[in-house]
This record gives sequence, C-alpha cells and structure tokens, in this order.
Amino acid sequence: MTGQGSGMNRSMAHASDRRSPMWVLAIAGVLATAAAGCASGGGAGSTEDTTPLPPERRNVLRVAGYQAVEMYNEAGVGVRTLDVAAGTVWSVVGGVYAQMEIPVEESDPRQMQLGTLGYAARRIEGDRMNTFIDCGSNLAGPMANQYDITLSVVTRLTSKGLESTEILTMVDAYGRPRAVSGNPIHCQSRGVLEQRVAQRIAEALGKEP
Repeated sequence: MTGQGSGMNRSMAHASDRRSPMWVLAIAGVLATAAAGCASGGGAGSTEDTTPLPPERRNVLRVAGYQAVEMYNEAGVGVRTLDVAAGTVWSVVGGVYAQMEIPVEESDPRQMQLGTLGYAARRIEGDRMNTFIDCGSNLAGPMANQYDITLSVVTRLTSKGLESTEILTMVDAYGRPRAVSGNPIHCQSRGVLEQRVAQRIAEALGKEP
C-alpha cells in the first residue's frame, strides 16, 4: 500500500486523554496494526512489532429525544515504501520534522519511531490547518482554522529488506474553540500530512516526490 491515508471519525473527548498512558498505547497499537495490515510480507531485516492492540476508543453521544449514537476514534495513517535501507531513511526523518517545524518529543532509534504526542499547531509549511484536518465548518468557514488545534504526528520505519523501508505516519488531532469554553472535538485527518511527511523524506533522500 503506497501513498494512502485513512481518516478518523470526529467525536467528543477530554484534553486530559491526550497524555494518558492509554492514549500513548493507542498510538502504538495504531502504528503496529497499520504496519501489519499494509505489509506485503517479510523480507531480510524485517521487524515484527508485538505491541498489544488497545481497546477501541469509544464515545457515546446522547441527545434528548434521540437514540444514543456511538462514535469511534481512529487516527489517520499513511504508508509509503522507499527503495532505501531503513538506517539511511532514519538518518533524515528528524531533519524532515525540523524542516516542517513539527516538534520531536519522543524518539526511539531502536524502533525507528519518532514524533510528537500533541502540540499546538496553527500552520504547517505555511498551510492552514484545514489543509490537513477536518473539524467541521460553520458560517465563518472551516473550524480547523478557528480552533486551537492539538496535533499529534508520529512516524515509524519498518525494514522490508536490505534496500526497502516502509514509512508509516500517524496523524491525530483535536480542536477546542478559542473564544468560548467547550469540550475538544476529535478532528478527521484528510490524509495530506501523512503523505507530505513521506514526500519530504523521499526528497531528502533524493528520490522522486
């Protein structure tokens, strides 16, 4: 699977969930599950992740007079494979994050995984947040551009052979109204940022976009 991204459903969530151990475990599970689902079979140097799959994150929305609706949160995931050794790819990932001004809060060279579990984002490479996520819209336009956005971006590399590496990037986001108090909403990834991270990595290695 190359250059593809999957979205996530919007739902209500509390800001304290962003740093909870279960939320971190959920990210690990998403990365491990997506990597397993997109793998085309092991090769020399392949790695196997045994991170347990976390329970589904579920919220129930109840409105008087209507049946309760269950909403499920799934992070956006994009995968791309490059014909470059994993160690070489890993050497440029941190620089790509710096170039894109995405902070690196967690870095694990052994797992070849790095990223941020949540930072305040307004723009990426000059593009407003509506380019990357969908939080709904109102009369003033896309709410992704009106909200305070907490964005998570994590990239994991998996060796698929001596000269092949799978790049998996997960994007998750929450938005909170700036002018009024209110609960954060879970925003949907458009799949753009996942692909752009992989594209910038390819460019840093001299590969075609």
